[in-house]
Amino acid sequence: MDTFTKQVDKSAYALGRYAKEDRFASYAHQLKEIAKLKPENMLEIGVGDKLVGEYVKANSGIAYTSADIADDVGADVIASITELPFENASFDLVCAFEVMEHLPFDKFETALFELSRVSRRDVLVSLPHFGPPVKFLLKLPFLPEMKFAFKIPYPRTQVFDGQHYWEIGKRGFSRGKIPRPHREAFRHRARVRAIWESIPPLLRTPQKSMTDEKGSEFYKSLSSEKTKGDYQKSRWDTPMGRAHFETTRHTIVENAFPIARGMHTFLEVGAGPATWTRYFVETHPDARFTLVDISEEMLAQARQALQNGTVEYIHSDFMEYTSGHHFDFFFSSRALEYFEDKAGFARKVASLLKSGGTGFVVTKCAHPWRDMLRGRKLPERHAHQTTPRALSRALRSAGLEITGVGVAAVTTPLVHSPALNTFLWKILRLVPSFLIPMGIAESFYLSFKKT
Repeated sequence: MDTFTKQVDKSAYALGRYAKEDRFASYAHQLKEIAKLKPENMLEIGVGDKLVGEYVKANSGIAYTSADIADDVGADVIASITELPFENASFDLVCAFEVMEHLPFDKFETALFELSRVSRRDVLVSLPHFGPPVKFLLKLPFLPEMKFAFKIPYPRTQVFDGQHYWEIGKRGFSRGKIPRPHREAFRHRARVRAIWESIPPLLRTPQKSMTDEKGSEFYKSLSSEKTKGDYQKSRWDTPMGRAHFETTRHTIVENAFPIARGMHTFLEVGAGPATWTRYFVETHPDARFTLVDISEEMLAQARQALQNGTVEYIHSDFMEYTSGHHFDFFFSSRALEYFEDKAGFARKVASLLKSGGTGFVVTKCAHPWRDMLRGRKLPERHAHQTTPRALSRALRSAGLEITGVGVAAVTTPLVHSPALNTFLWKILRLVPSFLIPMGIAESFYLSFKKT
């Protein structure tokens, strides 16, 4: 049993002492994330000056409950974050804003499991980020606002000051250390996401992954009257779309087909209307194919497209999918950007591949700096784009060997020319991967092997 006591009394939250400009910016981020998740009820751990809770209660229909270890801040329940007096799955949303750093780091996982236990859907955590900030904001008439911010690495050893045991950015507590060891703790019940409270108000907080329900609704809308039930035609039937289709098709034929040769069992995630599956079925008529997709609408179109071959259609969130056997080859095109937890995705792929099995992934390429300067906000369904380096790191950490990397489609900034994009792609396919300027890559591929 953990025994914790309050670290400050109520006077710490006195007017003019606690809630200053940066803290209000953090509150704005927190309230924005709560609003996006649309819970019917929620639990907030660690109420502080109660501003977030009072705003939620006064301006929404959310049934709000608060808990705090301090008995003088007006929380609804007096309790420790590691031992919450609530039944399993009691709340749609459980929040802990600026709380975790008040626990020894070895209690971090215990607290996360407890938050997950009482949440039926989402867990939202914010953490402080130490380091000298650099901020930039420019607003000119008739142009979108341009803004970015980052922290200059300045590792300093954390010394317990009576409140914080650790902080992101301090020596031994890098940002990357937090999600990877603990993300699996939430896979069984709640989706967890951290807001890195590093440089509010300029730092954009990440968006949550598309859920099974939202993904199905999105693709159902694409199968409506607008697309005449033909998502593939709607997706690619523009000059730019046709150019990207052809370069992606050539990329798959030239780079995926050779490593899939001789394979007998194929697993594809996010097959959609079998845009690329049909090519593998045609070249591997005796193989078994398993298609996993969150959308029944897309699977219905895939069934219609694949009249031949041995194909199993699985309607499931890939992270929840289980199989009684392992696969020779894994394939996914333009689905990975829907997954927030790239490390978890990589581990899932590795667990389903046979030893010696190969894989090939095509996904959209992230351009955070370019998007910030253009004032561009990504749609929620593509909020988790990544880079070749970051994805390679996730795959290697799962025990997969990277065997190839390259550009699948090109988009030239400010010049919307299908012919130019195709020309540049033809050049880049001949360039060594380490020389490829990913700033113009619309999507890229990685091939890998399970050793």
